[in-house]
Amino acid sequence: MNFTFEGRYCYLVVFPAFLFILASCAHQGHSEKNNRKIKGQIVSDSPVKSVYSASIEKEPSQAIVDKLLDDGLEDNSDTESLDSNNSVASEDTKYNEQDQAEDVVEKLLAEKTSDDAEVDTSSSEKPFIEIKNHPLVHKWINFFTKTDRGRFIRFMTNGAKYRSIIEKIFDEEGVPRDLFFVGMIESGFFLKAKSHANATGPWQFIRATGKRYGLIVSRTLDERKDLYKSTRAAARYFRDLYKIFGSWELAMSAYNAGEFGIMRRIKRAKTENFFSLATRGYLLPETANYVPKVMAVIHIYQNLQRYGFEPIEAENPFEKSVKIKLKHSHSLRLIANTLDIPLETLEFLNSELSTPYTPYLKNGFYQLRVPSEAWVNRGQDLIAVLRQTHSRTPSSTLARYEQEPDSRTFLRTIKNRPRSQKAIVTGK
Repeated sequence: MNFTFEGRYCYLVVFPAFLFILASCAHQGHSEKNNRKIKGQIVSDSPVKSVYSASIEKEPSQAIVDKLLDDGLEDNSDTESLDSNNSVASEDTKYNEQDQAEDVVEKLLAEKTSDDAEVDTSSSEKPFIEIKNHPLVHKWINFFTKTDRGRFIRFMTNGAKYRSIIEKIFDEEGVPRDLFFVGMIESGFFLKAKSHANATGPWQFIRATGKRYGLIVSRTLDERKDLYKSTRAAARYFRDLYKIFGSWELAMSAYNAGEFGIMRRIKRAKTENFFSLATRGYLLPETANYVPKVMAVIHIYQNLQRYGFEPIEAENPFEKSVKIKLKHSHSLRLIANTLDIPLETLEFLNSELSTPYTPYLKNGFYQLRVPSEAWVNRGQDLIAVLRQTHSRTPSSTLARYEQEPDSRTFLRTIKNRPRSQKAIVTGK
């Protein structure tokens, strides 16, 4: 083979360059392999360690929380999270929606053994979290007791209405009672609260998480707004998160940011200490402030007199109501007019309704809450009115009502009462 002068010159230059590129690529591949091995090392042996492999998404670094250690409260975006606009999924919404849709909790729990991170139910003997003497906690104590004191009192009043219900459900589900205070941070216990990320209800469930924990979310019915059902779902979610992370601080963080969102940050930071994650900039502001807010609220409740608050007692609005079972869809206005109660009362007692009508449930009955006194006085009239509105179907399936728990005795009493002579009230 004959080479020209130019060909020999090109060969002498290009071939060594080609060898150099091959050597560089091999070295880079080896370095990346070592880096991956180093990054995969975990600092502790907590339950999270067994599921880190599921968290592989890359995210931009978050150098943000240093600002939160300042004395001022200029960052208004942080202080608004104790509001009805707060969201379980507002941090990492994109990832959280995807994670929830894939039933993440079930997958993560399946990777753990049954003896890992059992839920501690001895909350009556010791706090479920230790209140830290930390600048972030002090910041929110100052904010709730001074800067935003009026709204905090409103949230305390709401919480007093529902606290006995929530603590009873938490006891039944085996989670600490003090998780009640998470609800104050989430929504202030406004039952119809809705966030910018479409998280809804007192416990701010997104649609996928609510459905995963058995809540109906449809065009006519959104059980995320039902205090009883959403509280039970929240208790079960908290319990699952604790079994995954083995820490209530991390469990609450995951409730706010999503399971994989927290695991990605733990993997990147190589620590499972919440305050280390928060102050080193690995968490977005809402999640970095989330646990300190809960700690601040618990501390205030433990020291109400010190901060000038009076203990608040409020009547549970659901105690003086009964549930009646409805098979068909009926107008709330018609029901309110027949029972002679404000429509707003009926809407409040049934906050989960998305339309001014009771839903038709193919495989069951909708249980409508009505004031006990109104039902005793006008229940017979309501039965007659609703039957007439559905006279095109057999009377045995028009509307079936019962009071809980002693429904048979109550219905027998209603049927034996003299029939009302009042004219039938039609819907408007």
